Amino acid sequence: MLTVEEISPDLWAFNNTPGHANSTDDDIDKALATLGVVSRLVDSGAFDEAENILREFLSEYPDNILAWGIFSTIMIEKDKKIEYYLCLREAVNLGLNTLPENELDLSAPSALQVPASFPPNIPFLQACYSLGCLHFERKEYEDAATLLGSLLLLDAEDPFAARFMLPACYIALKEYNMTLGFTQAFSQDNKEPEIIFHEALAYAHLGKLLKAKNTLLQAEKAFPKVARELRKKTHNKTKSYWTSDIEDPNSVRRAHDFWQTFKILWQTDVAKKLLASVDKEENNQSVVSMSNKNNKKKAIIKDKKRNKK
Repeated sequence: MLTVEEISPDLWAFNNTPGHANSTDDDIDKALATLGVVSRLVDSGAFDEAENILREFLSEYPDNILAWGIFSTIMIEKDKKIEYYLCLREAVNLGLNTLPENELDLSAPSALQVPASFPPNIPFLQACYSLGCLHFERKEYEDAATLLGSLLLLDAEDPFAARFMLPACYIALKEYNMTLGFTQAFSQDNKEPEIIFHEALAYAHLGKLLKAKNTLLQAEKAFPKVARELRKKTHNKTKSYWTSDIEDPNSVRRAHDFWQTFKILWQTDVAKKLLASVDKEENNQSVVSMSNKNNKKKAIIKDKKRNKK
């Protein structure tokens, strides 16, 4: 039975142990064992068998957030996107309706904390993050911004990196000043590609082209693989994609996933003009550099001839 306990003032933890008011210890152990079986089946790719067992489990324990999270994984693996959405929504709503403040509203942030440092909270937080990302994919940007922003309120440690999605949400909502207010809270050395590239794009949308170009040049210098990905005509997964580390901000995988997630923002005229302006400036600098090298060579040759005389 899903409950929530206040561990300390404003610090809450879920108890999602499957069971009912009259469940025995044996009933609970059996239910937990069933979830273990389902998890192993999912890990081995036996999605149909896992789904059948889980449907029966959820008919008995419909308020189990972990089970809905596992069910969502099965649905996305089977490419059932509507069912995936419904599973995530059910998991999130179960958690929200159990918390003492069941509405997450960024306009009236609460001091309520549900940190992932308490493992029973992780299925709920994971469902919130996944649903927020799905809202973005479905172009439901306001819902995405609200849910992902709320994750930062629930757990300031941000274990699922919701902060990487928020600048894109604000740009999609045409809240460019809000985008900059968010990205500028990060130090220059702590800006990952999802932060700094979208900071540049926000400047461009505001018409601050020089600031946009300078920020994008900084971003491309720090994350050249993302810069190359933004300019590719095709975006296929190569062998290096599967061998690279998603945690590395300059990996092939991170660059590819950046494009796949945010391409709707980087296919706009504003984004294309920004990229083109940076390319033009870099080409001009290259021409100047080449000219300087040629002039230096000519001067050396001229000096050699003079010395021979």
